[in-house]
Amino acid sequence: MPPKHLKNGLLIMVSCGSNNQKRSSLKHEQKLEEALALIIACTRRVKRPKDMVTLARKISYAEQRMDGLEAVAQAVKLSVQQLKDFLSVENLCAEVRALVKNRAIDGVDIVKTISKLPDEKQKWLAEHFVKGRITSKDVRIIATFAKKFPHKSIAKVVTDYERTKDIRLYVAHFRLPAHFNNRVGLHKRFEEIVGKGEMRRLQFQRRVAVLEVTSLGYKKLREAVRRRRTTLRQFVTSVVEEMTERK
Repeated sequence: MPPKHLKNGLLIMVSCGSNNQKRSSLKHEQKLEEALALIIACTRRVKRPKDMVTLARKISYAEQRMDGLEAVAQAVKLSVQQLKDFLSVENLCAEVRALVKNRAIDGVDIVKTISKLPDEKQKWLAEHFVKGRITSKDVRIIATFAKKFPHKSIAKVVTDYERTKDIRLYVAHFRLPAHFNNRVGLHKRFEEIVGKGEMRRLQFQRRVAVLEVTSLGYKKLREAVRRRRTTLRQFVTSVVEEMTERK
């Protein structure tokens, strides 16, 4: 039988280990509570008490401790997408993330927009925004151009954007039949009517289509309407019906 003092020593060691585990657990619980409190504070107030880099770090920690972003979202009463928007700061290159850390850039929408681009384009947009050379609206539009034409340099993207800034655009919304499946044909048909360079986009949102054309494209569209001696709505409907039949 082992000496009594060794047995007591072992018991003391086990007891110390158990206490250490409890202290570690309490420390993690406290750190999680602090993280959740900061997330709530940063998303409930108009002026956030902390920068987005710090906020994203707290969200990531809470996600790890709570086994998922959905649990965090429920705890702080936000949507998962809102938390993902803040986490987009983690996709920024180091130089731009430093600007966010220093709060030179502090808007979640701008961070989310810039984070989707390659590093060099991120840096260009961030630098010009911070220096006041472009607005948040410019950032969104230039980023859209950059994503649409990924092989173009940022200089070329900006040149194209500047060229179109003063072009007035006309937008038409119209409904599509329930089982319409000839989007390519409809796109080509409208290009024939308004001119390929005059149609900015034809976007489909479930059963609604959005047609965006330049002023010249709109003029050509109106001319086509007049030739048919009908209204714009009826003309667009007839084009959709024509493409529905072709499939």
